[in-house]
Amino acid sequence: MSLTTLEIEKEVSNAAPVEPRWLRVGDAIRLSGISRSKLYSLLQDGVVKSACLRDRNKTRGTRIVSVKSLEAYISAHEDVWSKSPNPKAKNESPK
Repeated sequence: MSLTTLEIEKEVSNAAPVEPRWLRVGDAIRLSGISRSKLYSLLQDGVVKSACLRDRNKTRGTRIVSVKSLEAYISAHEDVWSKSPNPKAKNESPK
């Protein structure tokens, strides 16, 4: 049995969205709002996990970033403004 394009589109629209586990660096930057240099610093320090997909005996590859570790890093900093000792911080009311 072959499906028509309309039937295929209907089946696809009913499917649950798939959340990626890994992102390329550019996509991780867009998703998080973190600058490229800050992201590479976090990767170098091991705060955010990544992997390099590279063929054997090649010097270049594709760096991918773990969405889970990136979200964990951001979640750990969600309430930084509210804990700030600076009374001029945006999320704190003056004392």
